Amino acid sequence: HQLFNATYFANNLIINNTLIGDSGYAIYFLTSATNNRIEYNNLSTISDYAVYINNVGDINFTGNIVTSVSGYGLVFSGGFNNTLIDNVVTTGGTGIYFLDSTNPASGNLLINNTANSTGSNDGIWIRSNYNVLINNTCISNSGSGISMHTNSPSYNNLTGNTATSNSDYGFQLNGNYNIFNNNTFQSGSSYGLSMVESQNNTINNVTVTSGSTYGSYFYLSSEGNLFTNFNSSGSYGVAFRDASNNLFQDCVGISGSTADVLTTIQVSLNNTFLNCSYDDESMMAGAEVIRKWYYQAYVNDSSGLNVSGADVIAYNVTSDLIFNVSTNSSGWTNRTDIIDYVNVGGTRSYYSNYSMNSTNGSDSDIHGYNVTLEENNL
Repeated sequence: HQLFNATYFANNLIINNTLIGDSGYAIYFLTSATNNRIEYNNLSTISDYAVYINNVGDINFTGNIVTSVSGYGLVFSGGFNNTLIDNVVTTGGTGIYFLDSTNPASGNLLINNTANSTGSNDGIWIRSNYNVLINNTCISNSGSGISMHTNSPSYNNLTGNTATSNSDYGFQLNGNYNIFNNNTFQSGSSYGLSMVESQNNTINNVTVTSGSTYGSYFYLSSEGNLFTNFNSSGSYGVAFRDASNNLFQDCVGISGSTADVLTTIQVSLNNTFLNCSYDDESMMAGAEVIRKWYYQAYVNDSSGLNVSGADVIAYNVTSDLIFNVSTNSSGWTNRTDIIDYVNVGGTRSYYSNYSMNSTNGSDSDIHGYNVTLEENNL
């Protein structure tokens, strides 16, 4: 069937159609249009939104091909609990767009969609909460692959997505309390990942690349973020500007052709790299980077038997107490972390050699430990 500017209300099944909007919408869903299924259609327009969903919930949008020459593909103005699976969206504007409205679109599920913006807009643009994005491919020529702007706690979950831009950010985040697992963010000539005013996000097993500038850029009070199994590369692997109190743990790789870690312009403090291998840092005056490794001690007695309840106390090179831990029944302490050095403004203060003291009643032992040489001790 071929339809033009179709407007739908509720409980419709729209399947295997070609809907052409020309210079208007191909489909427009009104506020009352809930519980619709739109499957395996070809939906296109020249200069407007191909599909506009106005504060609508519970739409299942599956296997559609959506095209807009110079407009947007799928637009959600409000709405909730919509499901988008296996759609291919190609536009001159934004591919999939969750509008900033008085009632932002929330609780939506996007799986295995392709969103491609051939112009200067984003593949996917989101300003809403509690959305789940799984295995989507998002591409933009000169916008971001994915942009997420949610200043308030947003609790979005992104897993297995690829966000790519030729000349803008691979992924752009302005939001809090989001979770990222197993994603790839990449840019040809801008940042692979840009985080601005973003706090308390969890980023695990994410790979970030830039062809010519910062792999990852953290700016303007981006703090409290946890990065595990993180891999970031570019001219600088990671760069901080007024971004403090972030933890990078168990990195896969931090690498830059100019320097691996950069702090720039505005002071960034207490950014910590724990069990992360890289070579160099480029620091502005007053900025701070802390380097740490793992440490675990084993204590036995003269007969080679495990000692439980022994105290292991570490003092750094200036005799400051760093930690005091005890062994368990295996003779091992729990794994802890130990400071290698603190770099403030380009001056590294090394904490080695440590004095490691173990005591169990009247028995004691003391030895030196150089964490810079040893790195992890497990």
